[in-house]
Amino acid sequence: MAELLAGMKGHRQAWLALGQWRLLLDLLAVVGLGLMPLLFFWRLLTPNPADVAIIRPGDFTDVHYPFRSFVTRELIDGRLSLWNPFVLSGHSSLGDVQFALFYPVNLALSYLLGRDGLSLLDLELHVVLHFSLAGIFTYLFAKRVLRSRAAALTSALVFAYGGYLTSFPVQQINLLETSAWLPLILLLLDKGLDERQPGYVALAGVSLALAALVGHPQTLLYVLAASVLYGLYKAWGQRSQGARRYLAVPLFVALGLGLSSIQLVPAYEHLGLTTRAEVSYRFTSTGFELKELVGLLLPGEWGGTPLYVGVLPLFLSGFAIVRARGGGPRVFWAALALIGLLVSFGGNTFLHSLLYLAAPGLRSFRQHERTVLLFALALAMLSGYGLKDLAECARADVRQAVASYCRGLRWLVLMMILVSLVFLYAGATVRDATQATAAALTNRAFFALLFVALSAGLVHLYMAHSNAGNLLAIAALALIGLDLFSTNWQNNLQDGRPDVLFPVPKAVGLFRTDLSEPVRVASEGLLPGNGNAGSLFALQDVVGNTPLQIERYAVFERNIEEWQRWQLLNVKYVMTKRELKDGRFRLLDSDKGVNTYEILPEHRLPRAYVVHRVVVAESDGQSLQLLKGIDLRREAVLRRPPGLALPDAVTTPSTARITKFEPGRIVLDADLRENGVLILSEIDHPGWQAYVDRQPETILQANYLLRGLPLVKGAHVVELLYDPPSLKLGVLLTILSTVATLALLAFFLRRR
Repeated sequence: MAELLAGMKGHRQAWLALGQWRLLLDLLAVVGLGLMPLLFFWRLLTPNPADVAIIRPGDFTDVHYPFRSFVTRELIDGRLSLWNPFVLSGHSSLGDVQFALFYPVNLALSYLLGRDGLSLLDLELHVVLHFSLAGIFTYLFAKRVLRSRAAALTSALVFAYGGYLTSFPVQQINLLETSAWLPLILLLLDKGLDERQPGYVALAGVSLALAALVGHPQTLLYVLAASVLYGLYKAWGQRSQGARRYLAVPLFVALGLGLSSIQLVPAYEHLGLTTRAEVSYRFTSTGFELKELVGLLLPGEWGGTPLYVGVLPLFLSGFAIVRARGGGPRVFWAALALIGLLVSFGGNTFLHSLLYLAAPGLRSFRQHERTVLLFALALAMLSGYGLKDLAECARADVRQAVASYCRGLRWLVLMMILVSLVFLYAGATVRDATQATAAALTNRAFFALLFVALSAGLVHLYMAHSNAGNLLAIAALALIGLDLFSTNWQNNLQDGRPDVLFPVPKAVGLFRTDLSEPVRVASEGLLPGNGNAGSLFALQDVVGNTPLQIERYAVFERNIEEWQRWQLLNVKYVMTKRELKDGRFRLLDSDKGVNTYEILPEHRLPRAYVVHRVVVAESDGQSLQLLKGIDLRREAVLRRPPGLALPDAVTTPSTARITKFEPGRIVLDADLRENGVLILSEIDHPGWQAYVDRQPETILQANYLLRGLPLVKGAHVVELLYDPPSLKLGVLLTILSTVATLALLAFFLRRR
C-alpha cells in the first residue's frame, strides 16, 4: 500500500512539474509576443538619429495626434473636456469618437507619457502596445482552440504582422486599437460557452466595451459581427444544452454596448448632425478592386497589401480548408474569410447592393476594404490549423493528403515562375515610366518564389522527418516571421524625427501673445497638422479636419461669403497664400509664401455683443438669405422670437465681456441699457446649457450657426456649460451595465 501511495505521489509530482513547464512555455510565448513589436518597429524607438523613422504623415499625424494632444493637455490641466474650441470654431470632442475620450488605454498612456504634452513618439508607443495586445490575445485564443503552442504562435504572427494590421490600421490608429480586442473577445466567449460560466461572458462584454470606447464604429461593427457569429456557431454545436445556450450571445452584446454607452449614446446623437447623416450608394460603395487579389502573393504595386498573410500561411490555410470535415471550426473560419473578402470589394460585387438595401446601418460607412479584418483573423486561425495538421505527417493519411494538395498547387507555382520571367523581361527591356513598376513587381515575384521554395522544402522535411516536429515548428515560425517582417515592417515608416515634424511656426508665437480675449484664426490649413493645428497649438481655428464635421457648419461655409464668415466667427488673424491689399487688413508677417494678416479692430466683430433688432426666419434656408442683407453689428437673424419686447431705438450701447473661457464653459458679464439679445460667436450645438444670473435660459439659434440669449435691461452674469443630456443617459446606462457586470462576476467567483 505504501508503495502504491508513493507511486501515486510521484506521478502527481511529475504532472505538476509538466504543468509548470507548460505554463512557463506559455509565459515565454506571451512575453516574446509582447516584446516583438519593439523589434518590428525598432526604427521608431532607436536612439540613433541617423536611423530613426516616423509613422508616415497622414491620418495618424493630421487627425489622431492633434485630437489626442488636446485630450492629453486637458487631462494634465485636470479636465476631461467634452468640447474642443480649437477646431471648426468649436467641435464636440464627446460626440466625435475619434478623440477616444473614454478609452481607458488612451487615457492612461496619455496621462503617464504626456506629462509635458503628448509627443508624436508617445502616440507611436500606443501603436507598439496594441501590436503587443493583438499578438498576445491571438495566441491565447488560438492556444485554447488549437491545443498546440506552435499552431497558436503561427496564428498570432499571421494576425499581428500580416498585411491587414500593418497597413492602414497603423495610420488610422483607432482601427488598430479596435481590432486588437477581437481575439480576446472570442477567447472569453469560447470559455464562457464551453464552461457555461456567465463570468467569462461578462468579461467578453467588458472587452467589447473597450473596443467600442476606442472610437471607430465601422470596425466595431465588424468586431461585433465576428463575435456574434462565433458565439452562435459555438452555441449551435452545444445542442444538448437547449435553447438557453444562445443567451450568452445577446448577454455579452448587451453588456458590451451598455458599458460603452457613455461614448456610444453621445456619438449616435453627434452622427445625426454630421455630413455622414445622409449619404448615397456611391459614397458607401468604395472598397477593394478585384485586382487587389494579386496581393495574396504580390502585395504592393498591383495587389492589396492588407490581403497578404505570407506564403507559408497561405499554403497552410488552404491545406486546413482541404482537410475540413462537416460543420467543424475550419468551415466556420473559411466562411468568415470568404465573407470578409467578398464584402471588402464594396460595390465591385453585387453583394454590397444587397447589404446596402438590407442593412440601413451600413449606409453610414464606406471603404469596405476594412472587412479584411475578418479575412485576416480567419486565415490566421486556418494557418494554425494547417501547421497542426502538418505536424501529424507521421500518419499515412496526412502524408497522402499533403502530397495530393502539393500536386494540385504545382500549376500555380509554374504560373508564378512564368509571371516572374515576364516581369523580369519587362524590367530589362522597357525604358519608360513603367520600368520602375516592372522592376518592383519582379523583385516581389522572385521574393514570393523564394518563399515558395523554402516552404516547399519545409513541407518536404515534415513528410520525411515527422519525428523532428519541434525543430520543424521552430523553422516554420522563423520562415513565417521572416516573410511577414520583410514584407510589412516599413509599410508606414519614413525617415524623420518625431520631435521636428511639427515645428512651431513664427505666426503661432505671434498669436499666443494675444491672450487678452478669445479670438479666432483662419489658417486655411496652412499650419502643421493639415487643418487640425488648432488642437496642437491651442489656437481657436475656423478650419478642421475630421470626417465627422457638423453638417450645419459645412452648409454655412458653402453659403456665406468669406468676409462675412470671418466677421461672424470672430476671426482676428488670417493666414493665406493670397495677397489681401484692401484697408481692412494689416500684414503682420510673410514667410515661405504664407502671409499673416490682422483684421483691423473696426472691421471685426467681438466674440460676444448685444443687438437690439432681430429678424425672425421661418426656415434655415431663409436664415441664410436674410443673413446676407443685415447689419451684423446691430441686427441678428433668429429662428424664433426672443420672447421679450425690444426697443425701437438705443442711444447708449450695451456691453458684453467674457470673463472666463474654458473648453466647455464660458462666463460673461453683460450690461444692457435696454432689452436685447446677446449674440455669442460660438456654435449652436445640442447640449449647451445657458444660465443667466444662475437661472436657466433657452439658447436661441442666431445668425444660422451661432448662439443667442434674450436678456432684459440691466447687468447680468451669463454662464454657458456644455452638459448634453445624451451624456447623462449614456452615464446612466453605463452605471447600470457596470452593476450587472459586477453581479455576474461576483456570482462567477462564488461558484468557483
